[in-house]
Amino acid sequence: MKGWIQVPTETLKAARKRLGLSYEAVARQVPVGMSTYIRWEKMGRISADYFDQIADVLELDVTRPDPIHVLIAEPPDALPMLQALDRRLEALEWQIGEMQGLLQSLLTRSAPAGEDPEPGVPPRPLEFEAAADAAN
Repeated sequence: MKGWIQVPTETLKAARKRLGLSYEAVARQVPVGMSTYIRWEKMGRISADYFDQIADVLELDVTRPDPIHVLIAEPPDALPMLQALDRRLEALEWQIGEMQGLLQSLLTRSAPAGEDPEPGVPPRPLEFEAAADAAN
């Protein structure tokens, strides 16, 4: 267990004095270094890893809240979802290919004979070509 448990400094000091224990005696029974126990008592904060030992040594009556139960659901099986996405991607890629072919045929049809359409330049309408040919 990691973290800290807050215990009022006065509570720790009063319990130690009531039992006639020195800092050193408490530290030895826990067991931790005397300076560590002194720091915890003065700060009113005890390492959660040592709280139960200190509560036993100081004969503290500890009331713990009821635990909160949390159900962690298992993640859904991702394989069917990934397979469905893969099928959709394949269908979209096919549709894009079809559209590219259609667009290419439109561009080729609207370009003047012998010329490749310029990238980024919209094709000329077919009516314009017919009118231009009639004028010549």
